[in-house]
Amino acid sequence: DLDSYLNLKFDNLSPKQKQTTLCCFWNKIASSLPEPYNSTIKHNIIFYKVGENLMMRGTISIVNEVVKTYSLPIEKDDN
Repeated sequence: DLDSYLNLKFDNLSPKQKQTTLCCFWNKIASSLPEPYNSTIKHNIIFYKVGENLMMRGTISIVNEVVKTYSLPIEKDDN
């Protein structure tokens, strides 16, 4: 399920890998849905800071109905 996916070794990924992984995940879901539903999935991502920590907040909507929201810390890497 989605909660398990979002917790899948995210601590081991760089910020770029996290973004790429999430984008690939939602592209696969969108491409598996028939028309017109494959164009109704929206994944909005907002980056923000809490103190010194960078955070990523996402909202996933299908046919304009929010199905999942999440918030993940993003660890800094050397890149």
